[in-house]
Amino acid sequence: MNFRLFLAYLNVICALLNIPLRIMQCVESWYIDGVVGLLNITIYYWEGDYYRCLSRVFFFFTSCYGAYKWTAKKDSKEVLMITQTSWRLRGKLLLAGGVLWASIYGLSYYIDIWLNLGLKSLPINTLLTTLVFIGQWLTAHKKLESHLFWFLYNILSFYYHTKASYQILKFKYLIFAPLSLYGLFVWTKKHKEQKHAHQAKSQGATLPS
Repeated sequence: MNFRLFLAYLNVICALLNIPLRIMQCVESWYIDGVVGLLNITIYYWEGDYYRCLSRVFFFFTSCYGAYKWTAKKDSKEVLMITQTSWRLRGKLLLAGGVLWASIYGLSYYIDIWLNLGLKSLPINTLLTTLVFIGQWLTAHKKLESHLFWFLYNILSFYYHTKASYQILKFKYLIFAPLSLYGLFVWTKKHKEQKHAHQAKSQGATLPS
């Protein structure tokens, strides 16, 4: 086994370890996320996929942001509750996603022309990058809908990796897709429990002493 293939398998192992930690809302999942990002940067650079290599640099920094959000609440002894996005926030995310996709696509297109990088599948690449940004932000804020974004991301990534040099990366996303739905199920259940506990606490606080 050569070193590049070793990194590909290590990437899959770390990502698989990360999923249960993320579902259990452990801040350590963000640290593993950062390691996965660094491994992806190396793998895509060696593959010559410079676009995805650069996108994983931003993925690494979003992992740092997620670790900060979850650690800040942990240090302050507050619990970052799992919540649903409001319709207003969904509209903002839709608008922001469209603007982000168009901006990344336009910037990448002209950089490709300028540097002659030979970027491939630019529309789906920019869509995947947009899903990563939004998915990471939603996860950092513990929004239920984050799992739906990751489900869509995993399905599209499986398609994108059809011609990848390391097929193990392709099948990684095939495993992750149903796990995203399982994460949605677990977080939905936890959200209901937290909601009921909060309501009970509020009602107890209003009872006369």
